[in-house]
Amino acid sequence: MTDVATRSPILKVWKEALPLPVVEFAYTEFRLMRDALLAMGSKEGYNDPTVPGCFSWYSPLCFEALSLYVQPKVEKMLGTDLLPTYSYGRIYTEGSELEKHTDRRSSQLAVNVSLARDIRWDLHFEWKGQDLMVDLKPGDVVIYSGDTIPHWRDKYTGKEHVN
Repeated sequence: MTDVATRSPILKVWKEALPLPVVEFAYTEFRLMRDALLAMGSKEGYNDPTVPGCFSWYSPLCFEALSLYVQPKVEKMLGTDLLPTYSYGRIYTEGSELEKHTDRRSSQLAVNVSLARDIRWDLHFEWKGQDLMVDLKPGDVVIYSGDTIPHWRDKYTGKEHVN
């Protein structure tokens, strides 16, 4: 991967990137993880400072596996080798809002995979001086320079959105 100071920003939308059975498996695994913790009386996973009140987890095994599954496809698309750093999953619920931000340096390249949704909820990017809104259906992916491209989501009005 090129040095962060010299690379051009990347923003690519990849529709129908992942087969729905793979998407449904990852979604089910992550939801079961949340539900098992709740069944044990644990509030673990509900301490996300970025989006309070949402269940989130740093590097859940199901998303680490998904990362390895999608990596060769992303490398081919971008024409470069990638070094995975981490995965992160979040289950947004009604009222959630992702404030405008950029990610930490280890997110030089972010690969956001949509796993489940009940309503359209665009991911916004500040791209070339404009607000670019991206609609991701389950199985769709957006690849972007997470550490340099500001991105956000408005207040969520649905019941559940997972990526």
